[in-house]
Amino acid sequence: MKSVLRKLMLVFLSVCLLAGCSYFQEDDVAFARRFWKLFCAGDYAAISMVDWSKANFFGQDIAKEYNALPDNDKKSAYAKLLIDVFSQGYKQMSYFFKNVKIFNWRVVKSESNLKVVAVNVVDLSRTFFFHISHENMGKKIVGMLAVAPGYSPELAVKMANYFEQGGTPEGLLKAAQQGKQPDDIFKQGGQNVTQQ
Repeated sequence: MKSVLRKLMLVFLSVCLLAGCSYFQEDDVAFARRFWKLFCAGDYAAISMVDWSKANFFGQDIAKEYNALPDNDKKSAYAKLLIDVFSQGYKQMSYFFKNVKIFNWRVVKSESNLKVVAVNVVDLSRTFFFHISHENMGKKIVGMLAVAPGYSPELAVKMANYFEQGGTPEGLLKAAQQGKQPDDIFKQGGQNVTQQ
């Protein structure tokens, strides 16, 4: 009797695994959480979790640049570079995240081929959104967005320019403590932000 039950269990498990039984598949929230952890850590395992040909991260059309690259080696190098840059930026800003609480991971939009997972980030007053495609390649991240009061994709570009021009997280924090608005901080560029 035990051997028959074992055989039935093995057959059931085999069928489920071969058919992609949803019981054994990672849910969208767990997928987004795992991606975020890998992405922030600079782990290249995150690369396979993204559909780079459709990706849009924080208002930047990643797919356009990715698709323009001539071969797979250059595309792979581009994906690695994006992971490295984001991870380094995240680590540089890590002191902002010391007391940050990330909570309430949830699916906020569910269509047949697209799920959107959101998470609240307390102390940064932001909600992060992960757009997950459910097309031919299985689950893939196709978009990320951070939304805060007063947020716009243009503001994200200004912030990136601020850091490229030599701005520091410390300078940004000091300027914010002085009551300067984001547009005033970022249009001044890197070093002079707290001198006026």
